[in-house]
Amino acid sequence: MYANLDIVVSAVGERDVELIANPSEERHGFPTPAGAIIHGGAVATIADCALACAAMAIAGEGEVCTTADLRVEFFRPTRPGSPVIARAEVRHRTRRLAYCAATLTQDGEVVAEARATLAYLRHEPGFRAETGPESP
Repeated sequence: MYANLDIVVSAVGERDVELIANPSEERHGFPTPAGAIIHGGAVATIADCALACAAMAIAGEGEVCTTADLRVEFFRPTRPGSPVIARAEVRHRTRRLAYCAATLTQDGEVVAEARATLAYLRHEPGFRAETGPESP
Protein backbone atom coordinates (compact mmCIF):
# COMPACT_ATOMS: atom_id res chain seq x y z
CA MET A 1 0.00 0.00 0.00
CA TYR A 2 2.79 2.42 0.80
CA ALA A 3 4.16 2.37 -2.76
CA ASN A 4 0.69 2.45 -4.34
CA LEU A 5 -0.26 5.59 -2.40
CA ASP A 6 3.27 7.05 -2.57
CA ILE A 7 3.47 7.16 1.25
CA VAL A 8 6.58 8.39 3.03
CA VAL A 9 7.04 8.28 6.81
CA SER A 10 8.17 11.85 7.54
CA ALA A 11 8.42 11.77 11.35
CA VAL A 12 8.37 9.19 14.14
CA GLY A 13 8.01 10.09 17.82
CA GLU A 14 7.69 7.98 20.94
CA ARG A 15 3.92 7.52 20.47
CA ASP A 16 3.17 9.28 17.20
CA VAL A 17 4.00 9.41 13.52
CA GLU A 18 3.48 11.62 10.48
CA LEU A 19 3.04 10.25 6.98
CA ILE A 20 2.85 12.09 3.68
CA ALA A 21 0.77 10.44 0.96
CA ASN A 22 0.34 11.42 -2.67
CA PRO A 23 -2.73 9.62 -4.02
CA SER A 24 -3.14 10.01 -7.76
CA GLU A 25 -6.17 10.61 -9.94
CA GLU A 26 -5.22 7.68 -12.16
CA ARG A 27 -5.04 5.11 -9.35
CA HIS A 28 -7.34 6.53 -6.68
CA GLY A 29 -9.56 9.05 -8.44
CA PHE A 30 -13.33 8.90 -8.34
CA PRO A 31 -15.18 11.01 -10.92
CA THR A 32 -17.77 13.55 -9.76
CA PRO A 33 -19.56 16.35 -11.63
CA ALA A 34 -17.27 18.81 -9.79
CA GLY A 35 -14.10 16.95 -10.83
CA ALA A 36 -12.14 13.99 -9.54
CA ILE A 37 -11.83 13.26 -5.84
CA ILE A 38 -9.80 10.58 -4.09
CA HIS A 39 -11.84 7.46 -3.32
CA GLY A 40 -12.73 7.11 0.37
CA GLY A 41 -11.14 3.67 0.51
CA ALA A 42 -7.77 5.19 -0.41
CA VAL A 43 -8.19 7.86 2.29
CA ALA A 44 -9.08 5.17 4.84
CA THR A 45 -5.98 3.22 3.82
CA ILE A 46 -3.77 6.27 4.40
CA ALA A 47 -5.32 6.62 7.87
CA ASP A 48 -4.86 2.91 8.61
CA CYS A 49 -1.19 3.06 7.60
CA ALA A 50 -0.58 6.01 9.93
CA LEU A 51 -2.46 4.40 12.82
CA ALA A 52 -0.52 1.13 12.46
CA CYS A 53 2.78 3.01 12.31
CA ALA A 54 1.92 4.82 15.54
CA ALA A 55 1.09 1.52 17.23
CA MET A 56 4.36 0.03 16.00
CA ALA A 57 6.28 3.03 17.40
CA ILE A 58 5.55 1.71 20.90
CA ALA A 59 5.54 -2.02 20.13
CA GLY A 60 7.73 -4.21 22.25
CA GLU A 61 10.45 -6.41 20.83
CA GLY A 62 8.94 -9.30 18.90
CA GLU A 63 5.52 -7.63 18.61
CA VAL A 64 3.65 -6.85 15.41
CA CYS A 65 0.19 -5.35 15.17
CA THR A 66 -2.92 -5.70 13.07
CA THR A 67 -5.99 -3.49 12.81
CA ALA A 68 -8.90 -4.91 14.80
CA ASP A 69 -11.27 -1.97 14.32
CA LEU A 70 -11.13 1.12 12.09
CA ARG A 71 -13.53 4.07 11.96
CA VAL A 72 -13.08 6.98 9.57
CA GLU A 73 -15.04 10.22 9.43
CA PHE A 74 -14.80 12.15 6.17
CA PHE A 75 -15.24 15.93 6.44
CA ARG A 76 -14.48 17.12 2.90
CA PRO A 77 -13.34 15.64 -0.39
CA THR A 78 -9.68 14.80 -0.80
CA ARG A 79 -8.41 16.01 -4.17
CA PRO A 80 -5.68 14.56 -6.37
CA GLY A 81 -2.54 16.61 -6.96
CA SER A 82 -1.91 17.75 -3.39
CA PRO A 83 -0.23 15.74 -0.61
CA VAL A 84 -2.26 14.32 2.27
CA ILE A 85 -0.59 14.65 5.69
CA ALA A 86 -1.60 11.96 8.20
CA ARG A 87 -0.68 12.46 11.86
CA ALA A 88 -1.43 9.57 14.20
CA GLU A 89 -0.85 8.93 17.88
CA VAL A 90 -1.36 6.20 20.43
CA ARG A 91 -3.90 7.39 22.98
CA HIS A 92 -3.78 4.32 25.23
CA ARG A 93 -1.89 1.02 25.30
CA THR A 94 -2.76 -2.17 27.14
CA ARG A 95 -0.80 -5.42 27.05
CA ARG A 96 -2.58 -6.58 23.86
CA LEU A 97 -4.23 -3.48 22.36
CA ALA A 98 -3.41 0.06 21.23
CA TYR A 99 -6.11 2.71 20.88
CA CYS A 100 -5.00 5.23 18.27
CA ALA A 101 -6.30 8.41 16.61
CA ALA A 102 -5.33 10.17 13.38
CA THR A 103 -6.03 13.44 11.61
CA LEU A 104 -5.60 13.76 7.84
CA THR A 105 -5.10 17.18 6.31
CA GLN A 106 -4.72 18.51 2.78
CA ASP A 107 -3.68 22.08 2.03
CA GLY A 108 -4.00 22.89 5.74
CA GLU A 109 -7.61 21.68 6.06
CA VAL A 110 -8.81 18.59 7.90
CA VAL A 111 -10.24 16.13 5.37
CA ALA A 112 -10.75 13.15 7.69
CA GLU A 113 -10.25 11.82 11.19
CA ALA A 114 -9.86 8.19 12.16
CA ARG A 115 -9.70 6.00 15.24
CA ALA A 116 -8.49 2.44 15.42
CA THR A 117 -7.96 -0.38 17.83
CA LEU A 118 -4.86 -2.36 16.94
CA ALA A 119 -4.09 -5.80 18.37
CA TYR A 120 -0.53 -6.84 19.15
CA LEU A 121 0.67 -10.29 18.18
CA ARG A 122 3.88 -12.01 19.19
CA HIS A 123 6.25 -12.60 16.30
CA GLU A 124 7.19 -16.28 16.38
CA PRO A 125 10.88 -17.11 15.82
CA GLY A 126 11.31 -18.84 12.47
CA PHE A 127 8.20 -17.20 10.97
CA ARG A 128 8.64 -15.27 7.74
CA ALA A 129 5.71 -12.97 6.95
CA GLU A 130 5.95 -13.46 3.20
CA THR A 131 5.95 -17.28 3.26
CA GLY A 132 4.72 -18.41 6.68
CA PRO A 133 6.59 -20.88 8.88
CA GLU A 134 10.01 -21.87 7.61
CA SER A 135 10.43 -25.48 6.55
CA PRO A 136 13.18 -27.48 8.27
